[in-house]
Amino acid sequence: SERLMRLITRSNTSELYQEVVAYPANVPQPRYLQRVIHHPALGMDSELQRLLSEWAQSGLHTDGVGVGVSTRIMSGDHNTIIHEIGFPSLSTLDHRSESRSADPAFAAFNKKRIPLVSGPWYTELEEVLVPYHSH
Repeated sequence: SERLMRLITRSNTSELYQEVVAYPANVPQPRYLQRVIHHPALGMDSELQRLLSEWAQSGLHTDGVGVGVSTRIMSGDHNTIIHEIGFPSLSTLDHRSESRSADPAFAAFNKKRIPLVSGPWYTELEEVLVPYHSH
């Protein structure tokens, strides 16, 4: 009763996303999702979305991971573009993170990305408990 009331009166949030680049169908469902959340700089929404979409579709993700891009279209934190990377394991995530520092293609991507964002981007890591398909 008191516990139930605390759960009912707790503030809830809802978010709605529009998929821009679908997670690839030819890659197995990930166990972990790394979501890189970007807030575009003023007037740079379409440029940032284009850059992230090109990167997601570039084929430079050959280590068995899938990449998707979505935009947040409903929530308190609007004007957000999410770059989602799927990993089969945490060791794959660690390996990819370590190899990024020596990757010239990723360095070039970052050089283009930095002026398109407002402040730092941040990253969330989620474990997929129930597989889903977006297609």
